[in-house]
Amino acid sequence: MSKDKKSIFDAKLDMSGGTHATLVAVIGAYLVYMAYQMVRDTLSGASTMSMTTTVILAGLMALAGLGVMGYALWSWLRGRKAGKEEERTDEA
Repeated sequence: MSKDKKSIFDAKLDMSGGTHATLVAVIGAYLVYMAYQMVRDTLSGASTMSMTTTVILAGLMALAGLGVMGYALWSWLRGRKAGKEEERTDEA
């Protein structure tokens, strides 16, 4: 592999932007959606899982999804704060 290609693949991505936080938030929202689908399918009879098992698993999945979305918010706020501090140092 040539040096140019290797340097491209080894380059670190900028994680301070909103792209990373948005992707993580979408993943968290999908976990919450899957928990909703699980409960809906059990209530309609499409799933053979018991309601107790469904509520426990869906609750854990929804909590995990909310935690992931909270991490995305924290990551986004941290990136904005770092960007503002970088602007201040550039002005000085």
